[in-house]
Amino acid sequence: MGEFILGAVVIIGLWVFFSIRSKRKAARAFNVLDEADPWFSKEDIKSSSLHFSVYDEPGMAKHSGASVVVGSGDKANGEHVGFILEVIPGAGVVEGAYFEPYGIATHHRSAFVAAKMSGRSLMEVLQEAARQHRAKHGNRQ
Repeated sequence: MGEFILGAVVIIGLWVFFSIRSKRKAARAFNVLDEADPWFSKEDIKSSSLHFSVYDEPGMAKHSGASVVVGSGDKANGEHVGFILEVIPGAGVVEGAYFEPYGIATHHRSAFVAAKMSGRSLMEVLQEAARQHRAKHGNRQ
């Protein structure tokens, strides 16, 4: 009986820990998105169309202390664009770029692994992937 209670306490403790951690990460992602909102407005990207991921791991950004936002969205003219931003709390977007083709933004998870292994920033890895894709396929999306 004591083992059951101990097991239940451990499971509840782990659930609470991961739940709090997840909520903290979600709040940070939306704070970063708030910081990036002026960039989206300036670039005429509709915030309601955004699909993105946020990376806070050390070494993923060119700029110290920045979070990396990778995603895609629709411009007001209907064009779908892929983007990467480096956002510093209190300073907003310190660097941003579009991807041509926009689908390169969907490869952010594999690019994250490549960036960690090579010691390069996520922006550098994804921009290189876009250059290689254009060289191989021309302007096809």
